[in-house]
Amino acid sequence: MSSSRVLPCPSCGALNGEPSDAAAGTGDRCIRCGAGLGANAGQVAPRVVKVALTAPPRFLAAKGFGALTAVVFALQLALSLAAGHGVPLLSTKDPSIELRLGALLADPALVAREPFRLLSAVFVHFGLLHFAMNAYAYVDLARLAESFLGPGRFAVTFVAAGAGGFAATLVAGAIFGGPVALTAGASGAVFGLMGVVLGALAARRDSRWKGFAMRAVLYSVLFGFAVNASGSGILVNNSAHVGGLAIGVVAGLLGPRPFPTRTTGTRVANVLGGLAFALSVAAVALAWRSPLPSLLAR
Repeated sequence: MSSSRVLPCPSCGALNGEPSDAAAGTGDRCIRCGAGLGANAGQVAPRVVKVALTAPPRFLAAKGFGALTAVVFALQLALSLAAGHGVPLLSTKDPSIELRLGALLADPALVAREPFRLLSAVFVHFGLLHFAMNAYAYVDLARLAESFLGPGRFAVTFVAAGAGGFAATLVAGAIFGGPVALTAGASGAVFGLMGVVLGALAARRDSRWKGFAMRAVLYSVLFGFAVNASGSGILVNNSAHVGGLAIGVVAGLLGPRPFPTRTTGTRVANVLGGLAFALSVAAVALAWRSPLPSLLAR
């Protein structure tokens, strides 16, 4: 009959039965705290520390709409070069190209026939400088707005501000009159993103909202109304800017509190955001298949 010794743990005092190989110094450890027994007495087992890491935001919505806008403009450049017009800088030389890709002719009768142009026009630009200015403002604001709203709400707001800005253009035309003009560009949606930041900061009583309010005034008044008053022949769609800004402010005021800490957002918001992006792609595709450019060219 063999007997076994009881080994007290030198760290926590727990009593451990000595196995047959403890004397050989194989490093058996305490059943309670894991400290070494026998030849390894006094050694404390290393602890495994688990650190919870939050995945960095990927800004999928901001990247998605930015990529769609870049693809549409690349198609415009390709069509312009193929037609022998070169690269337009400030204005288009062939309006049928912009119409083919989704530009909006601000006529209520035509919009009633092809309402998808209220959205497709967001992704069309009149020349390299027009695209570059909107792209610069978009990069400056998109990630910040998405961090305030989350990707799903960002997508819905971007689409609503862009299409809502062009809807405001039709309303302003009906009230104040004026010629029917071809209009396009992401500036209404970009002003919507500016409104998101402004509304989100104001809702949280963050003093930085005043700086964003000044930026909105400078962009809309000095850049927009001043250019139109200059008689340069370039017209800025201020109605789209004001309409997009108003929609963005409302979205920012009603956004989640506190700001989203994860990029996933809520399931409902993500589904709606996915639908908003799908509608944007569909609107551009419908414009591409539209007979309107051919009909107006006759």
